[in-house]
Amino acid sequence: MNRILAAFISFAVAGLCQDKTIDLDESFNPDSLNEPPLEWPIMLYPGDRLPVKPSAGDLDTTAEGFRVQVTSTQSIEIADSLRDKLLAPFDGQVYISFDPPNYKVRVGNYKFRSEAEKAEERLKRLGYRTAWVIRTRIETHSVPRPR
Repeated sequence: MNRILAAFISFAVAGLCQDKTIDLDESFNPDSLNEPPLEWPIMLYPGDRLPVKPSAGDLDTTAEGFRVQVTSTQSIEIADSLRDKLLAPFDGQVYISFDPPNYKVRVGNYKFRSEAEKAEERLKRLGYRTAWVIRTRIETHSVPRPR
């Protein structure tokens, strides 16, 4: 009997707690959406002029390449301090990437692995024994050329 009474009270309380009025927002009108204009491919026909070439700033300035990872740390202060130490010896090509929860300090924009390996050796001579070459996206506007 107590179970039946408890169940009845539970259902009654749950029923009283329900909001009987539901207001629907019917103001949405799909006909009034502001869609961006469609950009179709350029169709060229015989005799048409060629479109203007994109400027260098419009092109992708990244490519597959190599960097040398010096450290991975959870402290942004350690990563910033290390970057500041390495900026001068590596001509400002020192980057911090955040891959939660770690900040990774990486050096260089090397198109060729052999150049990255030279930088790795240089870092190891400077005392960063855990430096290692990684394959990643690099900035192509300052890619060192092999000698």
